[in-house]
Amino acid sequence: MNKSFSVILLIVVSLFELKAQSPQILLDGRVDDWEAIPLKYQDTVNDHTQADFLELAVTNDDAYLYIKLELATEVHLSDDNNILIYLDVDFDAETGYPINGIGGDWVIEMSRLEAKRYDQNGSFQETTGLNEMGVMNMPSVSSRTHELAIPLNARGWLGTSLFPRPSFRIVIADGERFFGGDVMPDEGSFAYNIEMQEPLEVIPISLEKEEMEHIRLMTFNTEQDGLLSSGRLPAFERIITTTQPDIITFNECWDTSPSEVERLLNRWLPDTQEGWYAAKEDPGNITASRFRIAQSWDITQDGRRLTASLIELPSGLGEQLLVVNAHLKCCAGDDRRLEEADAFIDFILDAKTPGGRIDIAKGTPIILSGDLNLVGSSRPLKTLLTGAIFNTNIWGEGGEPDWDGTGFEDLISRHSHDRWTYTWRREFSDFTPGRIDYFIYSNSVMQIEKAYTLNTESMPQEILERYGLQNADSERASDHLAKVTDFIITPLVTTALPSNQKLPVSLYPNPVQEQLYVEWETTQKQPSQYVLYDVNGQKVKEGKIKKGSQHLTIDLENLAPNLYLLKCINVRGEVISSSKIVVK
Repeated sequence: MNKSFSVILLIVVSLFELKAQSPQILLDGRVDDWEAIPLKYQDTVNDHTQADFLELAVTNDDAYLYIKLELATEVHLSDDNNILIYLDVDFDAETGYPINGIGGDWVIEMSRLEAKRYDQNGSFQETTGLNEMGVMNMPSVSSRTHELAIPLNARGWLGTSLFPRPSFRIVIADGERFFGGDVMPDEGSFAYNIEMQEPLEVIPISLEKEEMEHIRLMTFNTEQDGLLSSGRLPAFERIITTTQPDIITFNECWDTSPSEVERLLNRWLPDTQEGWYAAKEDPGNITASRFRIAQSWDITQDGRRLTASLIELPSGLGEQLLVVNAHLKCCAGDDRRLEEADAFIDFILDAKTPGGRIDIAKGTPIILSGDLNLVGSSRPLKTLLTGAIFNTNIWGEGGEPDWDGTGFEDLISRHSHDRWTYTWRREFSDFTPGRIDYFIYSNSVMQIEKAYTLNTESMPQEILERYGLQNADSERASDHLAKVTDFIITPLVTTALPSNQKLPVSLYPNPVQEQLYVEWETTQKQPSQYVLYDVNGQKVKEGKIKKGSQHLTIDLENLAPNLYLLKCINVRGEVISSSKIVVK
């Protein structure tokens, strides 16, 4: 455990009542859906030099309690912290683990991903894994803002309820609070009562394409050569024949050959004119396509798992598509993942530049697809999106990866019949469900028409029967869920606006409806103002940036839905970042 960032999160209710409204929370790591939640506590900004809490929000629906926690600096909620959640569920400060004037009957240790129960004497009674309880949190990488979903019917290993009554006490404090650490609220406490709600209706996403000319891409980690397992193969067949993908990026195909994949797909989906194509350039990834694979490359050429394939598209759908099939280093391999992200950006920038290892035509759509294993630092993800290379001495200076001089887009898709966005789960694992399978794409030349993650366990029985699926298909096939998206290729629209993204910038949510949050990692290239332009190059909004700040919030509520360009400018008038914004 990293003791340099030590935080304790104590959840407590006080003497007064606050009522919650029924929310529509999508647990995706983006928090624009929390804007309508009234129950929030705003903490003083920059009131502590260690862990600086900014905001806590709480709400519930008919099945889950949701918690949103915002800090001034990033933390990985599932590791490298000392965040504890103390639940005083009997309103008795004399029972449970004594702390900050309450008695914590349950203590949730986020870095250990487990909950501990204490009795009326403060004695330890049992430990239960958060995964066993059904607790989920997003994002799966480090962030300033985190979301938790805790089942209202959660129980410990011995059957003891986590929420035996509809109220509990809540307080947040830094683990170093005795040495000046932050506490939220600064004084006293506040209350939360769990209000029973009507069952939340989730609008289902149909599994079929809306139009035949849409290109359907699937990514599917086969979990240790699942396509070679006779017991698991029927589940794969039902999922793939139901979704009818045009291109598939398979991961963990260590002993699986391209010819075996071609044979399976030609049997399952035989309606192609020339049959399926499959390419395997690295040790574990296979890219399969209905359309001809013109050429493939092992990006790093050293056994790492990144294969790029240039696919020839049929007339009317576009000309070519560059698909990068990636399975980045797992688990605690942050440094390796960052090197692989750098290598990806270097390859893409080389492909866009005449000469070098590979040349692709201007405007060729690019998509990174696969199990990216992004479970630690957010830095590899930021590199993949912005093109800001970290290891510049090895991979060069980096640059904007999309054709219009901006970053790539991260496509987040929920389950077709549920509100979750995780793509990996395993019961009784040491890890909670996570979003680790990704589509990252060049949205300057690609338009997403439909996207979903397929989880048969959450689909109604009548829907399963309609598609010929079985409830356990997703679990039987793999520990990863199949992720599906339909897209069309659109012409590259360029503007007269120069773009020179030198400062790594994070933007969320994007697409955005009302408020855009902008964050940068360093003050070495400090922006002093921002300017927002429309697609015609007309200035539509501008503002000053407070000296020393590393983030700002921009109100976009009155802007018409369209594509915009956000520039951050330093005191010398130089553009130090340029980012594309989609207002919806």
